[in-house]
Amino acid sequence: MWSIMTDSLGKGPLTYERYLRITEMLELQIGNKETAAEGDELHFIIVHQIFELWFRLLRSELSWIRDAFDTEHVEEQTVADAVRGAERCIHILHVMQEQWGVVGTLEPQGFLRFRHELGSASGFESWQMRVFELIIGYRQEERPDGSRPLDHLKKVAKRSPGDSVAWEHIEKELTRPSIADVLARWLHRTPIHGSTPKDPGDKEVVAEFLEEVITSITRQSELGFAVSKGGSSVDDEVLKARHEATLVSATSFFAPDGVPDRARLGLYFIETFRDAPLLTWPQRLIDTLVRLEEGVILWRTRHARAVERIIGRRPGTGGSSGVDYLDNTTKMRAFTDLWTVRSLLAPSTLFDTEADQTYGFAIDG
Repeated sequence: MWSIMTDSLGKGPLTYERYLRITEMLELQIGNKETAAEGDELHFIIVHQIFELWFRLLRSELSWIRDAFDTEHVEEQTVADAVRGAERCIHILHVMQEQWGVVGTLEPQGFLRFRHELGSASGFESWQMRVFELIIGYRQEERPDGSRPLDHLKKVAKRSPGDSVAWEHIEKELTRPSIADVLARWLHRTPIHGSTPKDPGDKEVVAEFLEEVITSITRQSELGFAVSKGGSSVDDEVLKARHEATLVSATSFFAPDGVPDRARLGLYFIETFRDAPLLTWPQRLIDTLVRLEEGVILWRTRHARAVERIIGRRPGTGGSSGVDYLDNTTKMRAFTDLWTVRSLLAPSTLFDTEADQTYGFAIDG
């Protein structure tokens, strides 16, 4: 079909080569030279350019999700579309994880032969990865390793036109909310037992649900202790203390400073009553975002192991601590509430109430 289409430049029938700009693309593997790279260096350049192409697609998919939820009302169809978009991103991240296996075919001596060509250039300077992180919700000030990649990219913005454009992209993203931000606002609006934040008496409904949650978690904890008591590998008193700590954690999580956190309780409501028809897609979205972040963590982990296998624990080309820095990035979480709530879930059967017909299918007749 493409062969009979006319290209936008008026150069006659559109071809596969012109549509994908293949000739132009294949002229970009030159690194720090005037001629095309060869051998191991060509391998290194191509693999990392492919990573950047994947980041380009991830930015597009995730930006759409963020923008679609950055509104006061999110249609049910939008939630379903967001799940599909996030699932595509999960598959992309899986391919990116496996791509480190390709990187791993580079042996230490092979890398050392051209390492000097990189100078101080480093994946730390990948602006697309930083935009990707900002879209999801990773904040520079929360990085566990204390590194400040955005500050560095701002510093190098004057080195070249490309670096300047990179910083413009980052500056623009810094003015926008993240998926984590818009998700929290969306969860805050969750109808809890049919009540929304705008409804009269909503505070009372939320407070009652908080009591239900703490009661159910307490029951779950007591059941867990009863099952493990006497047969656990740890002392019963230690086990009891751990279960009690879970209850304290639950109270501080759902009611920090004694005030119910509606977004977190909305999250818990969706997870608890996920079988209710109208909560199916919201729960799938939550689960898909957790799997998305899991994909990011696994990608970072594969990155660290590939680097350790090739250069050991020497400093990175950009001056970082190398593998130690990469391992620290695996501790980062953007969807902290989505992960935390998993430690506090109790079976819906332990609740005295259930999601009413408000969350069922509407049947005419």
